[in-house]
Amino acid sequence: MKTNIVTAVAIVVTLMFCSLFASTAQAVVPVANAPTWNQGDSWAMGKSVDLDAEFSQQLDQMQHMLENMTNATSIDEFQVKAMASIWLKVEVVTASAEEYVVRGKLAARFDAEATISVTGEMPAAGTRAFGDFNYPKTQRTVSVDISVETVFVSEMTIVFERSTMAIKSIETMNKASAIASAKIMNIPEIKVNLSGITYSYRNIDFDLSFDMELNLGASFSPALNLIEFPLSVGDSWTVSSLASISGNVSGFLDIKGLSASDKESLFGNSMLQNAGITDFPIDFSKLSTENEPRIVNGTLMMADQYVNATMECTGVELVTLPIFGEVAVYEITINGGSQKFYYSDDIKFLTGAGSSLDEFEMPVELGGIQLPEAAVSLEPVTAQEAEQNINSISAYQSDLSNQAGNFNGDGLGSLFSNVAIIGLIVVVVALVAIVAVVVVKRKRK
Repeated sequence: MKTNIVTAVAIVVTLMFCSLFASTAQAVVPVANAPTWNQGDSWAMGKSVDLDAEFSQQLDQMQHMLENMTNATSIDEFQVKAMASIWLKVEVVTASAEEYVVRGKLAARFDAEATISVTGEMPAAGTRAFGDFNYPKTQRTVSVDISVETVFVSEMTIVFERSTMAIKSIETMNKASAIASAKIMNIPEIKVNLSGITYSYRNIDFDLSFDMELNLGASFSPALNLIEFPLSVGDSWTVSSLASISGNVSGFLDIKGLSASDKESLFGNSMLQNAGITDFPIDFSKLSTENEPRIVNGTLMMADQYVNATMECTGVELVTLPIFGEVAVYEITINGGSQKFYYSDDIKFLTGAGSSLDEFEMPVELGGIQLPEAAVSLEPVTAQEAEQNINSISAYQSDLSNQAGNFNGDGLGSLFSNVAIIGLIVVVVALVAIVAVVVVKRKRK
């Protein structure tokens, strides 16, 4: 598990630099050699997406599922709005005879609001005996009012070995902030026991505030050969490197209004207990663990862990990119699975990365909703446009950080299940940086 985490950090953080490196497009790329960069080269990409429009089909499916679950003839109200924005700018700051030093800044923002109300005939609260087909029903209105604001800003420095383009070291400085609130009424709960089926309904009223600064550094011996040059279709190679990792985390996570039973269930988790987490608010600067990764008062002690992966170049494809038009791209898979990234000898760097949603498990209640293929794309933009958006999101992060520090909610129910909350905390404990997935539209050559 530790190796998988380090592998993900090493590989995916690097894929944040999936920028578009300018050069003349060619129609055929039989073999790709290690690229040459110059000091001062800089590139940018980014995009803002209205997710409610992007996922309109899934929202329609959810609306129909709500109608069926509540036996409603219609939905009283169904308003969902969500926006995601991500921008990236990178620059080669050093180009020596031995190495390249590339610095970049990534800024991402996500905002969502949902107001949903549905009225229908639902089983009355109580216990229904098995075989009782005349169990009474009552008319209930299930309503949801949710608001979420999140932002992530990362500054990264990656050192490449010039002759091989293998990665010698990675440093990241990350800031993340979030506030969320929700009010949900008449949530149905069903329990099956020997007496029959028990129906009950509960209300949720929650507020969450989160603010974190996370710094990570890793050096690799030997350098991490994510791409092995010269590169051609059919090539496969092994990534095997010892990573020396250090870092620190500060900030807090506060969730108000959990019931006593919810708290007991949540903080009874052995991983949280080992990390010294016993109640909200959680102060990350006081985080300590006895097991690996070893953390003392928010500081990740230097640890050596192996990074192992099998890479394979599985094909050459034509990709149509704004500004550059059609360029040839190599597809490279990680451990033979659904995770892939793309490299172009025309552009002289990675052009994208992605992971299939096939392995993502939807909650049982939403099992009927079909997820789309992973096809989110970022487009090349001017350095000025990217910088303006990055500065705007960075200022928003600072403002949201202040809001999170002053955020006083009326209480949190179980909209975020114990598993979800534990998952959020584990991300911090494991010091896994938030990453951006970039997938470009591809056309088989």
